Amino acid sequence: MNLKIEFNDLKFRAAMKDAVEKLRANGPELVKEEARLFIGEYMKRTPPFTKGNYGKQLGTKDDLEAGKNVIKGDLAQVAGHGERGFLEFVADTFGKTQIRQQFFKKGTKDPYLIDWDKVSFDIGELARHHRSQMNKYGRPPNIYKMGKKGAGMATHNIGRWVARNKVIVPNDVYFSYLKQLYDAIGAAKATFNDAAFALGMKRIPPWVRRHGTNFGSYSEQGDPSNFSVLISGKSHVPGAQRTVDEAIAIRAKKFIAEMKRIMNEFKRTGEIKTRRKSFNT
Repeated sequence: MNLKIEFNDLKFRAAMKDAVEKLRANGPELVKEEARLFIGEYMKRTPPFTKGNYGKQLGTKDDLEAGKNVIKGDLAQVAGHGERGFLEFVADTFGKTQIRQQFFKKGTKDPYLIDWDKVSFDIGELARHHRSQMNKYGRPPNIYKMGKKGAGMATHNIGRWVARNKVIVPNDVYFSYLKQLYDAIGAAKATFNDAAFALGMKRIPPWVRRHGTNFGSYSEQGDPSNFSVLISGKSHVPGAQRTVDEAIAIRAKKFIAEMKRIMNEFKRTGEIKTRRKSFNT
């Protein structure tokens, strides 16, 4: 989806104008600062993130690992893997679809049941199957919820849960595909990478930076007295526009409060106390 970005809060605009006219801030630099801070707020609210880290960090190593764990768990709900030789034996003996067969653990009399929708040896077929099982939120159905809403539970046989529509592939195919999914982590946070790079943002996590500038666009227009930046971004993450709107609202609130503090201090002491470069250029 194309994301719409509008800083149209009237109080925010008034605070920006006061900063330039009354506090002698550098207008273009101030606009760029706010653009960087907006992108940061958006990244803080875009997955992946660890529990409790929403809205706090641009992206940590723990956030990356959390993303991997979610992907690993989601894929395991709709796909499985095994030794290639065993899968070839199953496919040759019982076919590649709707396999329901009881086996015994090697060297024991302990039974286990395979209840597979399909056996495949192709990574492309695994990818198509994975995508086909995703709901509107980009997640698979929860196999642990029974009833109509769960829409993922099949049967409980010989002590283990069995998911519907589960494709089984060789180990090498499964883990190669899993690596592809891991490599895509950070793409959601990279929605505004083009603008972030152009604006000189430095604290972008490497696993977000690696996605390059294939996301959105950035341009500047106007002279120093009437300067603005144009930012665009695209995202396939459900709720991305809501995150944009939330990030804008947060930046407006924080900026207005900050300018009020600076203005009050300036009136009281005649000094502009801030670490912003836009006030010290």
